[in-house]
Amino acid sequence: MNKHCSKCKIEIFTTKRYCKECHASYMREWRKAHKVEKRPCTQCGDINVEVYHYDYSSPLEPVWLCRKHNEEVQAYLLKNRLT
Repeated sequence: MNKHCSKCKIEIFTTKRYCKECHASYMREWRKAHKVEKRPCTQCGDINVEVYHYDYSSPLEPVWLCRKHNEEVQAYLLKNRLT
């Protein structure tokens, strides 16, 4: 059964609601509306940070860590998962 995109009405061959272009457009608008402000590293205050999510069910509540502290967290988690 072929479906049609809910936005532009073209025929799509997938179970999704939107065609690829309309989905990309929707996601760009969503990201603009839900902009998460970058903050300094929570450990040392460095402004060159990477985003880290402890809980993926809360994507708008990331933890900001510098490269050094992000690597430390990743190493800690990897070590504890392997033991």
